[in-house]
Amino acid sequence: MGQLERIGEEEMNYLRLSFLLLFWFVVPAICLAQQKGETWYGVLDVGVQKLRLELKVQKNKQGVYQGAMYSLDQGNLSVPLSRFEIVDGRLEFEVKQAGASFAGKLEGDQAEKQVAVGKFKQGGAAFDMTFKRVANAPEMTLVQTWQGTLVAGPRKFDFQVRILRDGEGKLSAKLDSFSEGLLGLAITLGPQTTTDSQEFNFQVTATKADYEGKRSQDGKSVEGFWKQSGAELPLDFKSVPLEETRRKMPDRPQTPKGPFQYESSDHVIKSTRSPGVELGATLTHPKGKGPFPTVILISGSGQQDRDETIFGHKAFFVIADHFANNGIATLRFDDRGKDKSTGDPALCTSEDFADDVETLVDWLKEQSVVDPEQIILVGHSEGGYIGPMIAARRPDIAAVVMLGGTTVPGDQIVLDQSRRIAAVAGASETDLDFQEALTKNAFAMLRKGEVESPDFIEKLMARTREQLTVDGEEPEFELPESAADSLSRLNIPWFRFFLDYDPAVALRKMDCPVLALFGDHDLQVHPDLNVPVLEAIWQEGKHPASEMVRFPGLNHLFQESETGSPAEYVQIDETFNLAPLNKMTEWIQQVTAGKDGNE
Repeated sequence: MGQLERIGEEEMNYLRLSFLLLFWFVVPAICLAQQKGETWYGVLDVGVQKLRLELKVQKNKQGVYQGAMYSLDQGNLSVPLSRFEIVDGRLEFEVKQAGASFAGKLEGDQAEKQVAVGKFKQGGAAFDMTFKRVANAPEMTLVQTWQGTLVAGPRKFDFQVRILRDGEGKLSAKLDSFSEGLLGLAITLGPQTTTDSQEFNFQVTATKADYEGKRSQDGKSVEGFWKQSGAELPLDFKSVPLEETRRKMPDRPQTPKGPFQYESSDHVIKSTRSPGVELGATLTHPKGKGPFPTVILISGSGQQDRDETIFGHKAFFVIADHFANNGIATLRFDDRGKDKSTGDPALCTSEDFADDVETLVDWLKEQSVVDPEQIILVGHSEGGYIGPMIAARRPDIAAVVMLGGTTVPGDQIVLDQSRRIAAVAGASETDLDFQEALTKNAFAMLRKGEVESPDFIEKLMARTREQLTVDGEEPEFELPESAADSLSRLNIPWFRFFLDYDPAVALRKMDCPVLALFGDHDLQVHPDLNVPVLEAIWQEGKHPASEMVRFPGLNHLFQESETGSPAEYVQIDETFNLAPLNKMTEWIQQVTAGKDGNE
């Protein structure tokens, strides 16, 4: 559950060695021809990272700018510009694939308007940024690469430090945390650290962690300590040849590769419930005229693309491929504001996303390859309760599959998941109790409208400390800036709705079959909290064909895992385990039995 994961992780950042998830969505590299035209360059400072961005544009025959944006610190990843304009003294561009935009005022006289000062926006956040027109982006040369593994209790951090030199000979550095899927984190080298000095020191901007090390006599290794939040842990680095520098995340072997033995087509579907909203989608179905039983895949919280891509894992693509090869059609779609879909997700709740799914249900009924009486909703995480929400008011839904779907109100989910995740990360009971008290108080203040107060954090901390004071001894807890910022952003429509929405109400109203799948290592939607609600509802006898399965060792993404911690997601090669994949397929085939898609 993307949004829940961020809330649970970030607000408790003081409990463990961790980095903030970047707001920057790393898009796949796109091969675009290098063309002559204009180049604009700027540095996006988001605290966690300082990303060098380069815009390469040129006008086509119609006088319209075309081009791409390059993230130079993320392996030169590129993404097409959806729009680029210089008009009325302003420079504006949009990158729909990354959900980003920039608008700035051109400064200088008419002949020298080479600088645009404005705001870069993405994911509901806005950052001051300046772009300059340049002949070429400043050169940065990689001069050293160091790799090491930090062991912090049950967690391991796979680190890489890249030392860079600019055209003036000045050194800078980037930290890559491969175990967390973070590339190019900003770090500041110690004043005495050079490419050949004995000292090897740096500070991580995002977490204020310090590293202090000493190089060996031969200069090929470093011994030192990582210091953060009072902890001091040994961390050694070794020098590796520049050609062994890691520049991307691990491959995902389960991602389907063609040629495919089924049909696939892309569509843009206009919403029938929200004016102006269009949904980009892919319909996949077996070869033949059909009609086929058809699944709509509903993603978890946060803006997801149609493949529900998380750390390079394309779970919905894997599921759709498996279904198509087993006689089942699938429609998967981009969430509002993502890729080919329009709309502003910042203004939406789960009810709005349910409206989008209903639009897709209606559209599917008009497609000749789709059996209109056999439309199944398969939802993951938040999508797991959106499916029942729709089925409770639409008797034309044939069945619902819940993949790690919630059955209790959101406040219980957040409290449970944040405690479980922090416990696995090694937090003490004292820390866990403080986390729980802090979160409960934040929810209470949110319900009373006190989050908007300028002294919200101060009041929150004061109330929590007062509750936990024993014999006049006040607990010594501090909230880092990153966690305070996350708590202040709770007051959004989606979260206010999620906090008190009870999925059990819809589960009781609906009467179609339900398949509920859980991973026993799921720390975000744990079965021990959610399964009893389902069992109690099913005992009422309304869902005779329903079934629930718990899979040992699987996490919230249905991957084989060691602990289930979200920190493991990026490290795991498996995208979606075959056991739940086969179970879903067989169950759907059973509930749609008697319908022959090739009649």
